[in-house]
Amino acid sequence: MNYLNWPISKIATEIPGATALFFSHRINFCCQGHLVLSDVIEKRNIDREEIISDIEVLLSRQTAIDYHNLSNKELVEHILTRYHRVHRVQLEELIRLSERVEEVHFDKPNCPNGLANHLKNMYVELEESYAKRRAYSLSNAASRYNPCHGQWTN
Repeated sequence: MNYLNWPISKIATEIPGATALFFSHRINFCCQGHLVLSDVIEKRNIDREEIISDIEVLLSRQTAIDYHNLSNKELVEHILTRYHRVHRVQLEELIRLSERVEEVHFDKPNCPNGLANHLKNMYVELEESYAKRRAYSLSNAASRYNPCHGQWTN
């Protein structure tokens, strides 16, 4: 797909991970989100092939999986990798972005003042929830392991 003609705000909002990619290239997708990627690449002298490749890597993470064919272990690993870890990373990025928006636009009436603190509280709650789930999963798994036979029971 040709993202070169997309506004950078559209890429930032439709491709998970694009905001971090833009941040690493110092691309301002907030106040200059109306600019198309090709213009930004040219203006900033960014390697066109590198950024397109990076966007394609982000898109490759969105593969369809047939969950019916996964073992329980594979499914748990998928949940931990795809959701728990990704939610952590994305929430950290949202916190960073909301802090920046509040810093730059604090005096505008539609600025979401307080959003960064709210997201930080959500992050703490998310971590507590994940810790409880891990503790439950480990205790449940431990109760199904038979050390005498060296195998798992159902």
